[in-house]
Amino acid sequence: MEKEPKPQVLFTSFGDNGLLFELRYWLDFTKTVPPQVATDLRLMIEGAFASQGIVIAFPQRDIHLDAARPLQVEVVPAVNVPTGAAKIVNKEQTVSKSDTTQ
Repeated sequence: MEKEPKPQVLFTSFGDNGLLFELRYWLDFTKTVPPQVATDLRLMIEGAFASQGIVIAFPQRDIHLDAARPLQVEVVPAVNVPTGAAKIVNKEQTVSKSDTTQ
């Protein structure tokens, strides 16, 4: 990461489940691998949060099912799947869809 211009941290918005920030930094593409630098920075931020006891709460969803009647489950064939792309898995063997349609 380049020292100049200096990195910036911007508070960009209020999200549905948190505060949104943007980290801006500059790289010399001839000396770095940008995805690796981004990963390293995210891991450093996560480590700094953890060392300060900051835990990020992720949203949870509750699903309520009507228990008064059984839940109907139906298996339907896949639509628009290219021949040979689907696999049928059996305890005894694995067979490709193209092998079963000959």
